Amino acid sequence: MLRYLVAVIDREDRLEVGTGEWKETFAADPDARRRSVTESVLRTLRLAADPANFAILEALADGTGRPIDVVAADVGLPRPAVDERISDLVSAGLVSKIPEAAQVVGTEAASAFVAVVGEAVRVGEARLGEGP
Repeated sequence: MLRYLVAVIDREDRLEVGTGEWKETFAADPDARRRSVTESVLRTLRLAADPANFAILEALADGTGRPIDVVAADVGLPRPAVDERISDLVSAGLVSKIPEAAQVVGTEAASAFVAVVGEAVRVGEARLGEGP
């Protein structure tokens, strides 16, 4: 998603200002690139960690496409709310839409996030039973 955003900004810079210098300046600034990637990753994590969004990711974690109506039923939210959340998750690179099949699917990043959270929960549950 970040590569796409850089391409959009570059195009706007060349069309509106006519210089095309923004991308060269950005490419030459490792600190700006690092901060941009960090911000993008943190935004993605915030979206993924939202309980309702996480329920959607769990429903899609197996990597198979599912209709949005089915996802909405699985997570117990109305279709408009799920549509809005899926749009956010698509923009973060966690979900992809399959328009020709009228379905959505979790990305590899979504599956990885669900697995990491699942492992953290497993460890937490095990430690909780250990006592003080």
